[in-house]
Amino acid sequence: MERARQFAESVIDTVDYRDSNQPFREKVLLDHFISKIGEEAVGKVFRQYGCEVTGPDYQIYDGRQKSWDCDLRIDGIGLAVKTQSVSAAKKYGLSWTFQDAPKRRDIILDQPEAWVCFVLCDDYNSHNCV
Repeated sequence: MERARQFAESVIDTVDYRDSNQPFREKVLLDHFISKIGEEAVGKVFRQYGCEVTGPDYQIYDGRQKSWDCDLRIDGIGLAVKTQSVSAAKKYGLSWTFQDAPKRRDIILDQPEAWVCFVLCDDYNSHNCV
């Protein structure tokens, strides 16, 4: 969990969310943290089933170099991971967002056969994920 927190704190100054109408720095930081927690949780589950897991990617990219590649690779197959916090689900309803903007686009939108895991992260209870 500490690695996810460090990533969120490091990446926050390298991203520009003005085009997504999200001006709140703390919200962007929390989104990155929750996302990495979800990726780690999914990787852990697949490893428990004996799968070879590559990722999550903790590299910090400059703005234009940001990777929109899959979040994990499971036995060589790309996997997108979408994570929502319980607090956000209570406020907005349970949902997950795919990026579809000129500067930010989830590649899974161009790959209808792609795999995705949806994760709910309990930010009220030690960030447990389901």
